[in-house]
Amino acid sequence: MNPRVSIIMPAYNAERYIAAAIDSVIAQTYQAWELIVIDDGSRDRTAEIVKSYLAADVRIRYIFQENRKMSNARNNGIKHARGELIAFLDADDLWLPEKLALQVETLDRQQVDVVFGDGFIFTDDDTRDESRSFSGSEGRIAGSDMFELMLTGNKIAVLSVMMRSETLTRVGGFDESPQILGCEDYELWLRLAEREASFCGMKEHLVRYRVHAGGVSSKRVEMLRAEIAVLRRYHARASQRGKVTGQIAHRRIAALYRELSSVLLAQGKSCDVRENLIQLRAFDATGLRTLAHILAVKILSRHYNEMRGRWIAFRQAGKPKRSPLASETVFKFDDR
Repeated sequence: MNPRVSIIMPAYNAERYIAAAIDSVIAQTYQAWELIVIDDGSRDRTAEIVKSYLAADVRIRYIFQENRKMSNARNNGIKHARGELIAFLDADDLWLPEKLALQVETLDRQQVDVVFGDGFIFTDDDTRDESRSFSGSEGRIAGSDMFELMLTGNKIAVLSVMMRSETLTRVGGFDESPQILGCEDYELWLRLAEREASFCGMKEHLVRYRVHAGGVSSKRVEMLRAEIAVLRRYHARASQRGKVTGQIAHRRIAALYRELSSVLLAQGKSCDVRENLIQLRAFDATGLRTLAHILAVKILSRHYNEMRGRWIAFRQAGKPKRSPLASETVFKFDDR
């Protein structure tokens, strides 16, 4: 008898964390699952650790492939999945015990294509930290509404998702294009929403998402470029849906270009800053904020980020603090 839920776990040199991730699956109160671990060319003890679970639990399967990046590993897992429902868990993240049970019940009750939930953010090995979370939308959301919402940034963490296998197969799985490396999940949510898949956000905290100290900031340039590439792909289609939708996408892309300038300046990459400003000017030639940004970067140069930081602090004074990842599009960057 086939399991109802297939869990896809890509792994690359994950010896430090993968046992805890697998244990969080075994600890689920819902038990009709299979776990497919796709070892994406690991050179450490990942294979040894996973294989130690195989004899004890026949629901766990192990597949090795040469290193082809996260999206390819997930797609390979999807090809081998037998369940009518698909869930995703990276090898360094964790699920809370009720994750599968609550999501299966929500999918059945709401009759939607995709469900996703809230979760806690922790750093390195501090797995009990519940001071930070990523909050998404709650309730049933039609595809057209989700498409517009997602144009402002990724609202869904892939480890919190459960979806129907037939829905995923219908849209073709994860895009493996190198220019969107790190944003494959974001592109998939946009594609699903554009094709009128239905979504349901859950208020429950279902997952624990691990942040590696220094990892997000060090990969910020690649993350921003990938997000820009995704949104530029959908910009024209957003405009076709209506003037307001097109404006939302346009403003978001311009804002990402401006953010990229700031990050490149902070890293001292002056040549990349100039190239990014050229691209920004070509994309948003008449935008007043864009023109002001370009002028400020040229005049202030290395002092730009200092002045920008003071302005942001002034505007944020008195406002409630948000998680540093609450508005991030990319939850993890795949740099294998």
